Amino acid sequence: IEGLAFGLLEGMHKIEKRGKFKFEKLAVSGGASQSDEICQISADVFNLPIVRGKTHESSGLGAAIVTAFGTGCYSSIDEAVKKMVEYQFTFEPNPKNKEIYQQLFNGVYKKMYEALEPLYEKIQEITGYPVK
Repeated sequence: IEGLAFGLLEGMHKIEKRGKFKFEKLAVSGGASQSDEICQISADVFNLPIVRGKTHESSGLGAAIVTAFGTGCYSSIDEAVKKMVEYQFTFEPNPKNKEIYQQLFNGVYKKMYEALEPLYEKIQEITGYPVK
């Protein structure tokens, strides 16, 4: 779980840098979001509150939001989201765990990824995936 979270954290940092903004919280949905442990690890790794919606069927909710806006029930997507999305629980980062994860991300994950980069290039050369 932590390895996946570190990869997503790296992506979040890139989005923040390119978009020139900072995330204030993350919303999770889907099957894995039903695990309190996964949500807490995510809050600790990202050092952000993680909010879990009341429904884990987010694709259906998203379709309903767009439909409600499209049929004129709401004047904007933002309004539809505010009226239709409800959060069940918020997981706050644990400061002790956050420190450990920051050390692992900076001191291990980033270095490991750099060390493996030539191997990723070799895999791409052999398989043609991902396409350059």
